[in-house]
Amino acid sequence: MGRDIEKFKAKFEEFRSRCQNPRSRIYSSMRKRKTEVEKQISEVTKENEELLKEQKDQAKKGRKKKPKEVPVWDEASEFLKLTRSCFTGLRTLEQFITIIPSGNMESGYDVSFQLDEAKLAVYKRKYYGKKLTCTDRTDWSTEEVLSSYASQECIEDLFKTSKKVDHFAVRPQYHWTDDKIRVHVFLCFLAITIAEVLRRRMADEGLTYTKAAMLDELCKIHDGWILMPGQKKAVRALEELTPSLQSMWNIVEKIPSPDNVKRDKKRKLRKN
Repeated sequence: MGRDIEKFKAKFEEFRSRCQNPRSRIYSSMRKRKTEVEKQISEVTKENEELLKEQKDQAKKGRKKKPKEVPVWDEASEFLKLTRSCFTGLRTLEQFITIIPSGNMESGYDVSFQLDEAKLAVYKRKYYGKKLTCTDRTDWSTEEVLSSYASQECIEDLFKTSKKVDHFAVRPQYHWTDDKIRVHVFLCFLAITIAEVLRRRMADEGLTYTKAAMLDELCKIHDGWILMPGQKKAVRALEELTPSLQSMWNIVEKIPSPDNVKRDKKRKLRKN
């Protein structure tokens, strides 16, 4: 819980700084929402006026259709909804943290929060220390058992990665037979495994990237084959690289490839 509160504070400060920038998406989102509500108010008002006019003209007896409720633009409540939507991953904290919005589009928005220490203490007394971790690793220490249990987070991250559309998404899959679906899923997870191996190799060299960020950077590297006049064989050439991309490319070149393996075998045969 303490870690979640620290994450919330860091994210909250970032959101607050965005509130102080009139060019941020917060202001554009609020203006867009205001335009939508004003359009709804205009449409509902027009429908109600037409309904009343129709009822007067026809002078119908019996039960009459009620006019629709006209929406109201409440800037404070709309800004609070927008603020809460930015902290959807921290729903548990809503029990003890109250977000207090203030300001408007003209003077500028601002937010603050209040942490209820009493409710947080009640939550800790209710849930903390009630978890039992069982294991058959009798030779492990308590620290090893708990750290191993906590490391299951990496498995959860793996499944989250498999849902990201940009790089490793298992879906959509355009296969229907069981065999093809198995091959498709296998290739997706094989790609994640290869990317993780490459990420670790780069981390060992001091280049820290997430798998997605690493692939985005590698996509910036462009190479091709150039056939010069008078030559029978094309030569591979890279575009000019930045120092960071050059460092990444040096690591990629160290990975054995079929061409490199064949070339090494030929060199060994020549020496023998």
